[in-house]
Amino acid sequence: MQVEKNSVFQKQHPLTNLVYLLGMLLVPALTMHPMLIGLSFIIALSYSIWLKGVSVVKFTLFCGLPILFFSVIVLPLFHHNGVTPLFYMNGQAITLEAVWYGICMTGTLVSVLLFFQIWNVMIDSEKLLYLFQFLFPAVGLLLSMVFRMLPMLRRRYKEIMDAQKGLGRIEGQMSFLNRVRMMEKSFSTLISWSLEHSMETAISMEARGYGSGKRSSFQLFRVKKGDWKWIIFFLIGFTGIGVGIGKGIFSYSYYPAIEGTGIRQYILWYSVYFILGMAPMVVDWMHFRRSNERNAE
Repeated sequence: MQVEKNSVFQKQHPLTNLVYLLGMLLVPALTMHPMLIGLSFIIALSYSIWLKGVSVVKFTLFCGLPILFFSVIVLPLFHHNGVTPLFYMNGQAITLEAVWYGICMTGTLVSVLLFFQIWNVMIDSEKLLYLFQFLFPAVGLLLSMVFRMLPMLRRRYKEIMDAQKGLGRIEGQMSFLNRVRMMEKSFSTLISWSLEHSMETAISMEARGYGSGKRSSFQLFRVKKGDWKWIIFFLIGFTGIGVGIGKGIFSYSYYPAIEGTGIRQYILWYSVYFILGMAPMVVDWMHFRRSNERNAE
């Protein structure tokens, strides 16, 4: 699904996108309450699928399987804290608390990975440079180049492999040794191509006077009335969640026994977090639906 067609929120001011993403990333990091972790995972999964499609999200979830295996299966074998044994292995208790902690930790890490998928869509290199240009311009430039490098390498590697197929070098029809040689040659070509591009970029920046003195900059983004509404909405909501964290509303402990605040008496707080997370996707969906209705007419 193409972001340019469907995501209205992605076109908002960079500060709006930043406030939303930082809030959604910080809340699960500051508390390990399973309810918040579950809501965070649902929000991140839903919005990632909406923005990038099922195939990209499936790859991210597949990368989370090793984390799940280590946290739920390997970690409890060596971490025996907890008072509720599920079974014993070699005289050591595998406790419910350790397994549950591993599941929740995996949910947190996978949610963060999914939110960074959303980050890559929301915050492109131009927005990143804009956000950092006043305080840390060099850091902003470095981060924008790093975030740009990985997709560029993936795209170039695909072009190289397509060229190899055009020459009749199809992996399925080659011996193992020839495949290794082709991969080595393709990787060498990719590195050489990337280094050449880096040199061209450095020469271009030097020719434009980068680093020679104070530079002026063109402001591509302007904070509009709609952006302020989003920013105030997120600041009020995430500040309220932060107050709730400070008051212990989302307190939860895994060891030695599972203890935490109830859900029913604080359902309003969880609803606020869910609304904050889903609001951009709902707006995107409404815009997409209206666009389809206009096109149908």
